[in-house]
Amino acid sequence: MAILPTHKAAMVYLEHCRISVRDGMVTFTRKPDAIEKIMLEKHYSLPYGNINALVLGPGTSISQKAAYLLSGECVSVIFAAGGGTPVYLASLSEYRKPEFLQGWIKMWINDDARLQVAKEFQFRRCQLVLESWSAIFENEINPGHIIEKFRQKIENAKNTYELLGHEGDLTKELFKILAKNVLDKDFKRTRVLKKDKKNIININTSNKSKKTNMTANQFLDSGNYLAYSLASSALWILGIPHSLSVVHGKTRRGGLVFDVADLIKDASVLPLAFLAELNKLTYGEFRKECINWFEKIEGLKIMLEEIKKVTEKWV
Repeated sequence: MAILPTHKAAMVYLEHCRISVRDGMVTFTRKPDAIEKIMLEKHYSLPYGNINALVLGPGTSISQKAAYLLSGECVSVIFAAGGGTPVYLASLSEYRKPEFLQGWIKMWINDDARLQVAKEFQFRRCQLVLESWSAIFENEINPGHIIEKFRQKIENAKNTYELLGHEGDLTKELFKILAKNVLDKDFKRTRVLKKDKKNIININTSNKSKKTNMTANQFLDSGNYLAYSLASSALWILGIPHSLSVVHGKTRRGGLVFDVADLIKDASVLPLAFLAELNKLTYGEFRKECINWFEKIEGLKIMLEEIKKVTEKWV
């Protein structure tokens, strides 16, 4: 009997290894490395039947036979550069059930229904921010007043354009409260420029465990891509295309991935990124924190349940 996606590990990240089949099992092999004190080539079994998404970072390769076995268990394989930029792959060896797509399309072509779903997503997002921040900061940082104002604006939004504008304002307010209470300084959200990506990749792909001076902005870029990977896997599990967005506009490429990822981004990636700068974490340490927190709050399960809740009304 196949394991339900909600009962599997949401995401496993590997780098600097070779994924292949050994004695009938999918394994990953680490080569000798003096820095990490690996003196001999080591083989580790990969419990791929219990994984939803396998993220392969720098220095990885995968054999055809391993890919075949992974596809048989419906594992999404996601290649990621050092900065976190993903390239999604997914198995086509099994056709997805059409019921979720059919329900989503029936909802999506109705403007009023699409707006209502967008609002429901934002309400769930607010709830998760309050719950998650309370656990992370042990109630020392409370964004309740910001969330309450946003909830009122959600109620009054007349279309998705208004809602998207309010959503952007919410994130800016959350940036401010974290910058003040965690870093004690002003903060401006900027993304990594193309000319700077080489330096970010050099930092992220380093095998050395020394601390770096990465900023919250850099951690946000990388952590957000992890959330996008999880959202992409959730949509693929249910067989819903990434283009049928409810918040980010009908023409936004992959807009639904952003909609679904937003359910957990502010609740997890955002506070962890500011704490990562404060504690001078390496990218690898931050990535581990994010994946562990996704598991703790059951991020994939949340995404699947929210999408199912919508489609079940329209099937």
